[in-house]
Amino acid sequence: PEEGMVFLDANEDGLVMMEAADGTYAVMDSTKDWAAVPFTPNWSCKLLGDGLFISQPSYGADPILHDRTGASIATLTGAGHWDVLRAGLAPCLDESARLYGFVNTKGEWVIAPQYIEVKSFRDGYAAVKQEGGWGVIDTTGKLVIPCSYPQLRHRGGPYFYSSGVGASDGICLTADGSAV
Repeated sequence: PEEGMVFLDANEDGLVMMEAADGTYAVMDSTKDWAAVPFTPNWSCKLLGDGLFISQPSYGADPILHDRTGASIATLTGAGHWDVLRAGLAPCLDESARLYGFVNTKGEWVIAPQYIEVKSFRDGYAAVKQEGGWGVIDTTGKLVIPCSYPQLRHRGGPYFYSSGVGASDGICLTADGSAV
């Protein structure tokens, strides 16, 4: 590694996260002549297994899933934060279809891109939006609450809240779609 680099983190796959004197970050592959990929300070990266890592080029930017050479595998979504990989799945935009789905830690589609918008998984569920509105899927991609609600917020565990047009039009739902 370059002189002046400070060790920050490493994983069992030989990836090492370093910080340079100028405050920029790099992920280096200790197994391949220390190949380096530069990053912006403070929102640098997260090392994963299998020689993969997630980077975030700047605050609020979409995180990117990389292989050990630094090549981009997928641009993830998730409110501009790299901690989008929950339940082993991350929301991802299929650039050609302009639809969202979910990829695993290797960047492979697990839940096909078929949604206009998605939220990250939490407690095993993710809110998804199709033409008819918002709904909820589980980690297998099974639609557990139909995409028919104008808004849908996760309230923890299997509980969701959909607010209607008026102040008293809200409804609480469980992940099986029943009203509470």
